[in-house]
Amino acid sequence: MIKLFRQIRQNLLMENKTGKYFKYAIGEIILVVIGILIALQINNTNNLKQERKIEQEYLQSLQAEFELNLENLETLIALNKEMTEDVEKLLTLFDKSILDTINDTLTAVILNDVMDNYDIYMPSLGVLTDLISSGNLNLIQNKKLRHQLASFEISLDRIDDQEKTAEKEFHAIRDLFNEKSSLQKLFTQIGWYEKKQNSISDTMNYESLLKSVQFENSLLSFHAMNRTSNNRIFPDFKTTIENILLEIEKDLEK
Repeated sequence: MIKLFRQIRQNLLMENKTGKYFKYAIGEIILVVIGILIALQINNTNNLKQERKIEQEYLQSLQAEFELNLENLETLIALNKEMTEDVEKLLTLFDKSILDTINDTLTAVILNDVMDNYDIYMPSLGVLTDLISSGNLNLIQNKKLRHQLASFEISLDRIDDQEKTAEKEFHAIRDLFNEKSSLQKLFTQIGWYEKKQNSISDTMNYESLLKSVQFENSLLSFHAMNRTSNNRIFPDFKTTIENILLEIEKDLEK
């Protein structure tokens, strides 16, 4: 094709048809420009198709990740409600008239339920982290979803701050138990440990622990933190995840 254009130009020059030569040259330039623009358009179209393909892959992976995060959160909410109820049972034992109606074994069960039932939220963030750190967040066309994903860590920070405070009170509860009571006796009474010899804890009971103002205060603080999480922090966070999943589903259905 190039040789053909060159031959036509040479013929026009040899025939001394300068005017026609310049018109032809301009036409040739226009054709070349048009060709370049078409090639660029094709290339842009291919790039857009590739970007949309990558976007869809990210959306599908994000959907799976946030569905798992929602499932884990719902599990934690249920566990946290159980923990709150267990703490409330234990708090009733600070009333001596109630404590006197139950034996040490039942007290041990209630204490163990509180100290063995604590967990924290562990989100899955692999896909979201990769999306943001790789600079591919802009591939998400949905501006609302893009903003939700970019600000998700702020919601996580709120959860993390709440859990750190609750965890501090939980460790205070366990430390006070270790100071004023016996794990061996508790484990023996709930059937976790088979006692084979005498121990210094044999004569211990839970009375000194359940007369401790510090222990009661730590339980009350922990209970307050759990109630805040149950009633406000976790529901708000659950709504955040559900809204993200809703936007992802909308985009996948397009």
